[in-house]
Amino acid sequence: MQGRAWTGFGAVAAMLYVTIAPWAAAESTSLDAEFDLGAARAATPHFYEMRTTSITYEQDGARKPYHELGLLLRCTPGEGGRVEYTCVRMTVRTDGDASEVPELAGWSYEFRPEQTGSSATGDMFGIHHGKFQELADASGQTLDPALSYAVYNAFVDFHAMCNVFAEPTHDGAGIQDLKRLGDTIVHAAASSEPTVHLEGVTESGSTFRNGRITLGLKGLGLVDGAPCAIVAYDSGESSFAMAMEPAPGMSIDAVGSSHYFGDIYVDLDSMWVAKAALSEFVVTDVTMDGAPLANSVVERTIGIHAVTEHALEELARVE
Repeated sequence: MQGRAWTGFGAVAAMLYVTIAPWAAAESTSLDAEFDLGAARAATPHFYEMRTTSITYEQDGARKPYHELGLLLRCTPGEGGRVEYTCVRMTVRTDGDASEVPELAGWSYEFRPEQTGSSATGDMFGIHHGKFQELADASGQTLDPALSYAVYNAFVDFHAMCNVFAEPTHDGAGIQDLKRLGDTIVHAAASSEPTVHLEGVTESGSTFRNGRITLGLKGLGLVDGAPCAIVAYDSGESSFAMAMEPAPGMSIDAVGSSHYFGDIYVDLDSMWVAKAALSEFVVTDVTMDGAPLANSVVERTIGIHAVTEHALEELARVE
C-alpha cells in the first residue's frame, strides 16, 4: 500500500516564494484557489540528478565528511501505470575524487509501491537486495558494508520523497488531501515501522519507526519556469534499531533516533517532482555483544532535481 511504510527520511526546508500564475484548477488565480495534487502524472519520461551527503560530528564539534553519493536516474512510464527506473550512473566519494559504481550503471527495475519491506527478502519498492551485495568502485575496491547500505538507501530515499509523499495514497491521508494553501495532514505513513534489512549488511528484524509524519501545502513557486506546489513534510520523532553480524558469533546492535524534514516542489502541469531536498539528524548508540562500542551524530542532506534528457547525458559523461 503506497505511503504506508518505507525506509523514509526527510528534506532540507526550501525557500518559500509566491508567484501568481494560471495554474489553479479553478478559473481564479487567487491564492485561495483549490488545487488537485492527487491528479495523475503525465505519461512522459523524466530524468533526475540526486546528491546525498553525510557528515559526522566529532565530539569536539568538528564536522567530518563521511560520504557523498551521486545518482542519475531515468524514469520511463509504461502501460497500466507502471514506471521503470534506470540507474544511469552512481558515484561514491569518501576521500578524494568521486568514483563510479560500474555494477549499477544501466541497471533497471520496476517501481513497486506495494513493496514496503514486509516480504521475506525485505525488498523495498522493487529494489532487489542482491544488486547491492559486494559492490565495488571503478578501481575494483569493494565498498564497505556501511557505504553499500548508503548506496542502496539512496534509491529508497528517492522514492520516499518522489512517490510516497508526492503521489496520492490509496489507504489513508496523503498529498491528495492538501487542497488549499495552509492545509496540513498527518500522512498515512505516520507511525509505520518498515524493515531496514539489507542482506549481507543488517539482519532480519532491523526496523525504522516513523514518527507523526505531517504534510503541508505551504506555498507556490517556480522551478525552471514551471509553476509548482511547495509541499513541506516533517517526520516528527522517528527511531530505529539495527542488528548486524559482521563476523560469525559477533553481534553488533545500533539503536537511535532520527528527525527528517523538508520540501518537495510538485510541477502543477505534469504532477512530477521538479525538485526536493532533505535534512536529517541521526543520533546512534552502538554496542557489541552488549558492551558499549561507539556513538555518533550524523547530518544528512539530499538534493533532487529534475533535469532534461540532454543534461542527464552530459552529467553521465562527467569524469
